[in-house]
Amino acid sequence: MENLKTKVTAHKGIIVIETKDPAADNDFIPAGGSRIGCVLINTKDRLGISGEALELLKKIPRSGDDIGEVDTFTSNKRGDVFTWLGPVCRLVDPVGASGSQTYDIGNIEFNIIPNEVPEKAAAAIDRC
Repeated sequence: MENLKTKVTAHKGIIVIETKDPAADNDFIPAGGSRIGCVLINTKDRLGISGEALELLKKIPRSGDDIGEVDTFTSNKRGDVFTWLGPVCRLVDPVGASGSQTYDIGNIEFNIIPNEVPEKAAAAIDRC
């Protein structure tokens, strides 16, 4: 689990996406420049999702669009991919969020992790 690049947890019904190291590498492309979101490749080794966050991710519906606020797909060359619009650390309210037309959190591999929400994210959610 040391190899995880991104962790997805939940607090009070909000999904918390936390990227441990925001620097680009072979498995991660951060938002910036002309990129409106982040891409995590090789989810089998690099993505951790808590059970609480998984239940919220399952509630996000598909849209008719090619991209979604959060998205998943499989790359023929690099394995499963998890993407999200916005910065490397992000809070997502599943109410009103949508995935792409092919979004399905159940179709990618990832690691189940404890629901250890970053303190700053929990505090931000608690203030709302």
